[in-house]
Amino acid sequence: MDLKVLASGNTFYEINSQIGALLVDAGVCSQVEKPAPKPKPALPEWAVCTQAISGTHYIRHVVGQETTIFDGDPSRVMAVFPTCPESIASDYMTLKTYHAPRKNIWGE
Repeated sequence: MDLKVLASGNTFYEINSQIGALLVDAGVCSQVEKPAPKPKPALPEWAVCTQAISGTHYIRHVVGQETTIFDGDPSRVMAVFPTCPESIASDYMTLKTYHAPRKNIWGE
């Protein structure tokens, strides 16, 4: 419990709740509510992934609960994701250039 002394205006944090209740009831202090902490901004997560069945490579970009997937032409990565780290773009280009997708179970 956080208390503010009415006479001086000083604030005391994490006071025992039973003692605090006595001081508030006596009119010496008032209870202070802590402001809610501000949420931290979501940091972007980048990954180069491979789809398990088809073997297609793609870039996964996650910010908070929003996920964006790109599996297009490697030369367009920076146009689609201007903030994409260079290491992700180069890994994606390497995989798309040198590793063709696997055939599916029907041989297509």
